[in-house]
Amino acid sequence: MRIIGQIKATKRKILYLQDPVNSDIKKCLPRKNWCVLVCADNCSEKEIQRVADICVKNNVCCVSGTGKQAELIHDIFDYVFGDIYGYDTDKGIMSDWEGNYEEAFWFAVNCAHHPYKNINTVVCLNLGKTNTFEKYVKLVKKINKGWIPSDEET
Repeated sequence: MRIIGQIKATKRKILYLQDPVNSDIKKCLPRKNWCVLVCADNCSEKEIQRVADICVKNNVCCVSGTGKQAELIHDIFDYVFGDIYGYDTDKGIMSDWEGNYEEAFWFAVNCAHHPYKNINTVVCLNLGKTNTFEKYVKLVKKINKGWIPSDEET
């Protein structure tokens, strides 16, 4: 797990893990008050389900999916949550998806919320082979200077 930075406005700490499917992510994920941004373009449903299962069991409060499989990520997390907790709305996770990774990142670090928990950490899990750590570092700098995605960019 690598530290990307912190968002000044929300005070959220941003972390990054490349290819969590092939690593032991159980030990490094937060246990409370966190959001996950999952990026996937060409992963099997089984790989996404494994990651969703681990995140849900580690009490993730919010999930954002991005990349070509953004909607699939969202759906799988919802199904996994339902299988584990039976759709108990008090324990529920908030979920969304956005294909554009810059907009998804901006949303996760600024707007993602849970009705009962204060999110203080965002974990970016990249399920692909392309390392996006530096892209996220640049986005943190842009966001901390006031950048927001425009309709023309998304």
